[in-house]
Amino acid sequence: MDFNEQLPEWLEVGTEPPASKKTTGWQPEDKPPASYFNWLFNRTYKSILELRTKLAGIFNSPEFTGIPKAPTAAAGTNTDQIATMKALKAAVDAIPAPTAPTWANITGKPSTFPPSSHSHNANEIAFIGGSSVQAEIDGLKSSVSSGKNAVAAAITGKNQASTGSDTFTQMAAKISAISTDATATAGDIYVGKTAYAGSKITGTLQGSGTAADSQVLAGVTYYNTDFKTKRTGTMTNNGTPTIVPTSSNITLAAGYYGPTTTVQGVVFDANAVVEGNVIAGKAGSLPNRGSQNFMPSTVNQYVPWGAHSGGGVVYGDPNLNAANIAAGTAIFGVTGNLTKPVYVSLPTPKYIQNFDGTSGLVKAAQINITGQISISMNLGNTFNNGVYATLWLYKNGSPIGNTDGYYTNQPYPGLSVGLAVTVNSGDVIEVWAKAASSSGGATVGNFLITNTLTSPTNASNLREGGR
Repeated sequence: MDFNEQLPEWLEVGTEPPASKKTTGWQPEDKPPASYFNWLFNRTYKSILELRTKLAGIFNSPEFTGIPKAPTAAAGTNTDQIATMKALKAAVDAIPAPTAPTWANITGKPSTFPPSSHSHNANEIAFIGGSSVQAEIDGLKSSVSSGKNAVAAAITGKNQASTGSDTFTQMAAKISAISTDATATAGDIYVGKTAYAGSKITGTLQGSGTAADSQVLAGVTYYNTDFKTKRTGTMTNNGTPTIVPTSSNITLAAGYYGPTTTVQGVVFDANAVVEGNVIAGKAGSLPNRGSQNFMPSTVNQYVPWGAHSGGGVVYGDPNLNAANIAAGTAIFGVTGNLTKPVYVSLPTPKYIQNFDGTSGLVKAAQINITGQISISMNLGNTFNNGVYATLWLYKNGSPIGNTDGYYTNQPYPGLSVGLAVTVNSGDVIEVWAKAASSSGGATVGNFLITNTLTSPTNASNLREGGR
């Protein structure tokens, strides 16, 4: 049996709505999920497919294909029921064979003349104790005609044109042709079942599914190798959770996880993770420097980039305290309170010998503070005892201290010279010396300029000049 309309095929099984929603139905403002519509379309398609399959199985059964069969009516039936060949033969076989007439059986014949040739109508001939032969023939013709019309209608219903006027031979040919337009093959028919498609064929169609119930979502039905056995899945539907990574392994519950299940990504800078460590498949690139020791110095030290661990030491020094640091100076966070004299010195004694008897510059210093300074030195002669050596002190080119100079005829270190001078920032102090005789010389040593101020106290307050 063929169907003209195309099946509304819909294979996505969707999700069955809950019983509560089936009872109440959709309400205003509801937004049905697509999975519910998929379930409805799939169920509609499967129901129509099942109905078609079963109807086709009925109409394509051996009772309606090849040589169709029908129930045999009881003798004497006079309705629109199909007359089978068996009923027709029984009716014909029930007609008694006529008895050949003999002269002796003829009644009413002339006693002296043989009977002449004559004829009788069928309705004039009657069975002994029964109806006339004509009535039986008329009944048989009516039954055969009705049967042929019914058979023709059945043949036409099987897509082969036929009328009651067809001969039995024509009808038999058309009945044989009923299944010749079938398109099914053995592979379209369930294994072990037979059908007629021009001839009787045995089906080979069989399912090849390998799924187990635990591999199909709970509540979802399916067919495996047996198309007649509907199975129901048991696999848990875990939905679409968001999985947050932790520092240890996460064991997921068995079952199905939806396509939008999210495993949160671990976002980090590889430079912030020590090399050798892997987080979410990404290796760290921060160098592992291990244990490193650092000794403070007077300059900044480069600390290699990376991770430092394992007991490294930044060395300390018990002498790093305020009492050992000049006042106003901070070293590694410790501010000093030690007041030290700031000075300008003459590292080695300076020898002056001008054969023309003129004086020479021994030391010059520019003062960068305002306040009081102390000047001290030693003066002596060289080479010849008794030769006088003389020195003068100047501030900004003007004599200070003993304007006549300081002198001695004693060998170096001879005379100690010292005085206190008030200065302003930028003043220049100069020391000049000479020998009284060209045969000797003047030596100046232990030269020292100091200040007694408490602030500022560092050596940058004084700047040495030439010797």
